Amino acid sequence: MTNPDAPVGLTENLLERTISTLGISWFDGDFNGGDYILDYRVSIAVESGTFEIIASGLTSAQYTATGLTYGTTYSFKVESRNSYGYSALSSSISLLCAIEPEKPLAPTTTINQSEIVIDWSAPNNHGSPITSYRVYLLQSDGVTYT
Repeated sequence: MTNPDAPVGLTENLLERTISTLGISWFDGDFNGGDYILDYRVSIAVESGTFEIIASGLTSAQYTATGLTYGTTYSFKVESRNSYGYSALSSSISLLCAIEPEKPLAPTTTINQSEIVIDWSAPNNHGSPITSYRVYLLQSDGVTYT
């Protein structure tokens, strides 16, 4: 018997994502070390910092981290354990703790000679900078432009 291979395929569980929650899942490595996997432990690093263990004794290949700060990037690594010991750390997955921004309030429009000026206030971005907006114009004949 020997240590198992490190877990592989870390992915985000999108259904677990909230403004302060991130979920991950993974698969066992190819070789279990000659014994079944007893449990897992998860390590986290904040903004490329040092990894620290945040959960151990997990019996399913998934974990949900709660109480996170939105706008912060978290990295996760996982180890599996058999009766011989722990595997090496898995490759990491990095996730920005953020959700979609709020919808902007209704814009205001003003006419400046031959131009229409459309103005709005930026909504709460919920942790991720807004990089662009899509503006739709509806003409009186029902045609919409983007």
